[in-house]
Amino acid sequence: MTVAHYLGLTPKWVDGTAVGGCSFMIHVRHAAAAIASGLCETVLITHGESGRSGVGRTRNVVAPTSLAGQFEQPYGPMGPPTLFTIPVLRYMKTYGLTHEQLAMVSVVQREWAAKNPRATFKTPITVEDVLNSRMIAYPFRLLQCCLVTDGGGALVLVAAERARDFPQKPVYLLGTGESVETAMVSQPPRAPFASPAPRPSPRSGSRTRTSTI
Repeated sequence: MTVAHYLGLTPKWVDGTAVGGCSFMIHVRHAAAAIASGLCETVLITHGESGRSGVGRTRNVVAPTSLAGQFEQPYGPMGPPTLFTIPVLRYMKTYGLTHEQLAMVSVVQREWAAKNPRATFKTPITVEDVLNSRMIAYPFRLLQCCLVTDGGGALVLVAAERARDFPQKPVYLLGTGESVETAMVSQPPRAPFASPAPRPSPRSGSRTRTSTI
């Protein structure tokens, strides 16, 4: 609603699904379905936050009556690095993931960050650098924790037919999946997200183009 107001638009279809960090991938799925069903022709998906500068930041209070408020907050978790330890340790035990393999995630992410001239850190790191960094919450070390930054992004989605004469090469949405399981990060199922299989786009021949603004 806020973006539409700032842009002076009156949209005929909106979606504000909020399920955490993957919300915007689900927005893409919902937008493709809306376009395929004729509810709209063009969809703008946006997100922005001032995580580092804290502009407009409000205190995030977990309701004591919620599941997390009853069964996680009493144990003092302080954000994702302390909440995601349990499911990650479960994954490591189940699939034999080593600390070195887990550290490679940070190494590769830094490689990608170096391609962005506005990235906070661009200096390459090694697996050894990650494993020698300060422990935050086992098994996560400092270089395995996400940076808190200011940033934003947007996607514009249209039907494939409409994108044919666009100057940029289209990016097609070939299939999606969607599900939710538990409101508590510490209580994942034994096989996370096993139920939703990726499905083809809503209608044959109506692949959706996405382009970054």
